[in-house]
Amino acid sequence: MTHIRYDDPLTHIVTENVTTPAPVIAGTPVTSKGDVREHFGKLLHSSVDGKGLLYHPTCPKVHQWVRTAHHKWLTGRGFIRAVHLRHNLLPSGMMLSRLSSAHSKSCPVCVIAPYTVAHILQQCPRSHGTRIKRHNAICKYVAETMTKLGFKVEWEPMLRTTEGPLKPDLLASIGECAYIIDIAICSDGIDPDKVYLNKVAKYEPVADALVDTYSDIKLSAFVVNWRGAIAKGH
Repeated sequence: MTHIRYDDPLTHIVTENVTTPAPVIAGTPVTSKGDVREHFGKLLHSSVDGKGLLYHPTCPKVHQWVRTAHHKWLTGRGFIRAVHLRHNLLPSGMMLSRLSSAHSKSCPVCVIAPYTVAHILQQCPRSHGTRIKRHNAICKYVAETMTKLGFKVEWEPMLRTTEGPLKPDLLASIGECAYIIDIAICSDGIDPDKVYLNKVAKYEPVADALVDTYSDIKLSAFVVNWRGAIAKGH
């Protein structure tokens, strides 16, 4: 028996004349890894639990923690819970109702509101105190980071402007430069970039109020949705 190797001239002649059709997914030819990624990305973002991940690709570096094996801030249990939160896999009444009608779809506190993780984290009055702690924890992290960079950081300064008093979360200054920073944790159905632009627009009058104190004033915001997507404007 004669065996033909992959580098045999006859093999090249045969393969060069063979046309392999592109695979078809849902009626669309797929010719690259990018096409495959785009197709399954659309499926994910059109699903009930996946649509909240729509804004995650805008800032991919933020999600490197998912692929990192070692976390100094998270235990193994905490990491698993964080992944569950990111993918909206934590059990809630709405999710459990898909498995059994014995579970209520309505929030036991708000009654008419859907019993979802999003509602619990963002709107339910029962978790109001926890929302404040979450907001303050992010403020503290940003403030400590700016301090390490040499900035003097003021918390919630009351600034008088032509539009009335405004109180951003942080005022970080170094020399003649000042950063006005506001923190926001938004819903996963809202574009974080739009929230960022709204925050910047809100504090534009502050720049005029501080012009006599600082020559370089920058308006900024730290905007993240509850599933971890961050605005590109940071």
